[in-house]
Amino acid sequence: MSSTVRIAKRDKQKLEELRGILSKTLGEKVSQEQTLKTIVGFSATRVHEVVGYTKGGIDQPDLAEDPFWDPSLVFDMGRTTPQSHNKILYMAKR
Repeated sequence: MSSTVRIAKRDKQKLEELRGILSKTLGEKVSQEQTLKTIVGFSATRVHEVVGYTKGGIDQPDLAEDPFWDPSLVFDMGRTTPQSHNKILYMAKR
């Protein structure tokens, strides 16, 4: 089943930006359909936040005011595994 979705020009630009980010992250070309599928899947798992954001109930943080937000700080952890994530994030000994 396929559908045609009409979106505003500004939202189309956001969709293309997200598509570019997904393509760079995954290392392969991502279609608009795949991008929308990703958005819908994510939204379905976080429906309460999405509804709050849609109604304007969630304030978006101003990252420029956050002293811990610095996009210039980037580091490469190399190859990671779920175990290495647990070790780093939760100081797990396993």
